[in-house]
Amino acid sequence: MKVIVLLFLLSTLGSVFAGTVVLTGSCKTLVLNNTLNFSLLNSGNDSAYSVIVDPHISHAQVIGNYTASLLSPGSTLNFSIKLTNVTAKGTYVDYLIVAYQQGTSFFSVFFPCWLEFGVPATSELFVAATPYYANNSVELVNVTLMNGGEKSVDANVSLLLPPGVRAVGPSHYLLMISPATTSHLQFKIDIKSLSGVSLNGAVYASYYLNNISFATRPDVFLIAPMPAKHYPVGLFILYGAVAVIVIFGLFVLFIALRNRKRRQHKPQEGV
Repeated sequence: MKVIVLLFLLSTLGSVFAGTVVLTGSCKTLVLNNTLNFSLLNSGNDSAYSVIVDPHISHAQVIGNYTASLLSPGSTLNFSIKLTNVTAKGTYVDYLIVAYQQGTSFFSVFFPCWLEFGVPATSELFVAATPYYANNSVELVNVTLMNGGEKSVDANVSLLLPPGVRAVGPSHYLLMISPATTSHLQFKIDIKSLSGVSLNGAVYASYYLNNISFATRPDVFLIAPMPAKHYPVGLFILYGAVAVIVIFGLFVLFIALRNRKRRQHKPQEGV
């Protein structure tokens, strides 16, 4: 599974620095020998320094630290993350947080991973997330969930957000989904603090059957500031010209009505 995060950094030290870090995180789904394989590609035109990978894996403990001093443009880092005390069984959605330095600024982003431990467990739920804007402070995420199986399941529908981004209200819902039915719900995300940066979020659903975890692949969506409305310069010129014509026409009409009124009130001389 691959997730791409784009971060743009503009320097204000006298000139504009258009360096871009474009990170693609890829997790190998099957976890073998208690090892999670994760790769990180930088396809941007600027380097990421002091890279730290912080895995968050449910029902397991991570052994060791995973860092790199440099991820240059066009390069890939491969990490073999060792796990212990693994009690996970089935499929799960976990995530990794990657922190790094770009120029004089620091960033942290996250990458959701769909992982399989021990036994194959294909979810019969399907999830789709559709983001749109409520206003310039809140992004809404409409979620559609369908049960394609023959049994009702008690599903946990969860919202995954990157560091520094928070949900407005619940970040997960518990609901029972009957066979061959579709359910709808909505998450709300605070986007006031994004400051022009676009990030990724994800939604997934999970449930248990016979002590085995079943999780859908996370549906990744874009979290971004509400775009500003831009109008073509020609449109402003056209509107301005129309306004001038209207004002001029009203002025001419006013003068004509005033002169007409004066003529009507002017005393007429006798013959």
